[in-house]
Amino acid sequence: DPYFNCPYEYGSFFLLGSIWWAEILEREATADLTGEAMGDINQRDYHKLLRHLPVVELDSIVLGKVNPYWRDWIAHPDNDEYWDQASFLNHLEYLDIPVYHQSGWYDGDGIGSKLNYSKMASHGHQNQKLVLGPWGHTDKATRMGPLLTDFGEEASIDLPRSYTRWLDHWLLGIDNGIDKEPLVSIFAMGSNKWLYGDTYPLPETQFTKYYLASNGNANSLNGDGWLSTTPPDETVATTDVYTYDPGDPTPDPTMYYDLDCVEGEEEADDEESVEEAIAKRRAFHNRINSERQDILVYETTPLDKPLTFAGPISAVLYAASSAKDTDWFMRLSMVREDGNVYRLVRGVIRARYRNSFSKPELLNPGEIYEYHLDLWQTGITIPVGAKMRVEVSSAAFPMFSRNLNTGGHNETETEYKVAEQTIYHDKNHPSYILLPVIPD
Repeated sequence: DPYFNCPYEYGSFFLLGSIWWAEILEREATADLTGEAMGDINQRDYHKLLRHLPVVELDSIVLGKVNPYWRDWIAHPDNDEYWDQASFLNHLEYLDIPVYHQSGWYDGDGIGSKLNYSKMASHGHQNQKLVLGPWGHTDKATRMGPLLTDFGEEASIDLPRSYTRWLDHWLLGIDNGIDKEPLVSIFAMGSNKWLYGDTYPLPETQFTKYYLASNGNANSLNGDGWLSTTPPDETVATTDVYTYDPGDPTPDPTMYYDLDCVEGEEEADDEESVEEAIAKRRAFHNRINSERQDILVYETTPLDKPLTFAGPISAVLYAASSAKDTDWFMRLSMVREDGNVYRLVRGVIRARYRNSFSKPELLNPGEIYEYHLDLWQTGITIPVGAKMRVEVSSAAFPMFSRNLNTGGHNETETEYKVAEQTIYHDKNHPSYILLPVIPD
């Protein structure tokens, strides 16, 4: 669904993905068998290019011309009749057929499998098969995940054979036994085991709240934020505060760029190995978390026993802003004993769409609102000694377009306002992340 994946994601404009895709279309890069066009696109310095305001003019800067569908996308920030042409979720009630849903925990379009399966199941459609593994955007399973993570032989199942068996059974009537297998198969990274059931989330799932808490200073990795399964009481601070400045937007901590090169301290090294690049990415994540005061960081203590969660993840955030509109980002990561950070999921909600994506409502500055964020889905076993980290911010640049905090059209305007953001986590406003815990 284009309003929940690309070019928009829950109201926020998926800036890098949208301009990247538009250039691929304009240059017909997928038809260039030499790979040169795709290589050129992927080598662009998006951190510099995408700082330009207004955003709507980026087609002329990146593509060299005015692009009609880029302009159409930006002309329709609400989920209106324009997007109805491509939206199908509300029509699935009438599509009672067997479906094979497949995606990966690291699939940049993986929200589709979550939303599609959920909608089909909500209408009682039978024979909905779902397979979610430790892969990216692919039709074939591999044992190697992002950042050279090896998930073992169990991960590399024969997906094409599975598709074929499914189609043979439902289209040709072949009795090959696939209808007798569990409908849902999801992979727990770390323990590298498949979990099975006939519904998603799995029947044994115990949804567990991990509450945000602090002594009033969760700003950065050096702050005092923590995560706890104990609901908040009056003994801890009730708020954390940070300043969000669109002129200095909070970086996406998982999108590495050479800070030193940008600051003019040294030149980027184009000859680094894959391992060196991965190490830089992980160090970048911690550096951003350590240096930026506009990121709130909440961590568990090191686990004393393994924790497995697998399935859909969401969050509830109580927050107030001095602005008429703003964005809220939440990110969940695993931090190993050696300090390396492994990204898991993230979610966003544009404040004006907190109640409806088709009927925006601006904020009353200073008023507390309840926000619900979809953090997509994942499956992992967190090992003993590792920690879970939740980050809260109001930008993830340049992955997402900046909210200018004015309440106006963020992609056609150039003026912006600095916003004071307050996150609440008291007894009456318990902000938390909801994990689909699988009992041992």
